[in-house]
This record gives sequence, structure tokens and C-alpha cells, in this order.
Amino acid sequence: MPALSPVSILNIVKLVIYSPLFVASFALLFRHGFQRSAGWLSLAIFCLMRLMGSAAQLVTINHPYDTTAYIIADVLLVIGLAPLLVTSSSLIGRAYVLPFLIASSAALTHP
Repeated sequence: MPALSPVSILNIVKLVIYSPLFVASFALLFRHGFQRSAGWLSLAIFCLMRLMGSAAQLVTINHPYDTTAYIIADVLLVIGLAPLLVTSSSLIGRAYVLPFLIASSAALTHP
């Protein structure tokens, strides 16, 4: 087995970090529902794409001339940014709406 490069070490760290995040996002997805506006579905997709991209890049260690693994890794790492943007915009939207909901419910309960 060849020595690990810094990029390979980074991919291993990504696998270690995004694996529990994927499990947590799936738990949040089942807890809060599969609504697209919630953002948890896109967070789970983002974590899954990061996991698959890092795994594909680690495959290139043992198969350095396999261009398919490089293409899969690059495409997943680039496309993986779209769910991150969707997640952040939906979570910011929820954080923006929440104070208004709290204020309106407080106004309704206290005349």
C-alpha cells in the first residue's frame, strides 16, 4: 500500500466527520419530517455526497490510472455544494421566521 498523501489523510478525516453528521441529519430528517423547506433532507444529501466523494477519492490510491474514480470524486465534490447552499438558505429562513412566530403567538395569548 502506498504512503498516504495529505489529500488522502484529509479524505479520511472527512469520512470520520461526515459519517456521524449523516446519521444525525437522518435522525433530524425523521424527527422533523421530509419537508423540503426544513433543510434536513438537503443536509443529508450534502453529507452523503461528501462521503461518496471522499470514498471515491480514496479509491484512487490503489487505482491511480482509473479516471472514472477521479471523475466521480470531482463531480460529487463540486455538485455537493448545491445542497449546502439549499440547507443554509432554508435554515436561515427558519431562523428568520421563528421570532415572528413567537411574537405573534405571545400576542395572541396575552391580550
